[in-house]
Amino acid sequence: MSTTKVSAAMQNAGAIVQVVNTQTGAVATGTTVMVGDDTIPQITEGDEYLTLAITPASTSNFLLVECVMNVTQSATATISIMGLFNTDVHATDAIAVVVYGTPGTGTNRPALMTLSYYLTAPVASATTFRIRIGGHQASTTALNASFGGTTRKMGGSYASTMTITEISA
Repeated sequence: MSTTKVSAAMQNAGAIVQVVNTQTGAVATGTTVMVGDDTIPQITEGDEYLTLAITPASTSNFLLVECVMNVTQSATATISIMGLFNTDVHATDAIAVVVYGTPGTGTNRPALMTLSYYLTAPVASATTFRIRIGGHQASTTALNASFGGTTRKMGGSYASTMTITEISA
């Protein structure tokens, strides 16, 4: 994780206050389903793949959370569902969701799942954002892995990342 901060004296409205980032090229897998119905995904659904904490300088500031995740599913025609969670915003509900459906019934192809979410800083203390991903049906979800498998690809440079940017109000 890396952090960059700008001093309070240099902050104008819309200025970047700080940026935190985490990135991994490691393979991670899970089998917990994330229900693909008309309910908000819960923090108990899917498996957690990335977390990142930030301590906002002010609750008047804004946070931009950006995620890029490399995902595959082992079962054919499985829809990948990715949820962004923060218990300071909602106790158990996802605050943003991205869905990627693999067309057809053939071998699942890798999904590049991206998410951007903009919000007012929920607290002026450390707050943690979590990315959870699961298939809509029984399947093994793999992060940064081969097509439908669990083998690392591209020597770890095939990486997933989360970045949070704090922007002054």
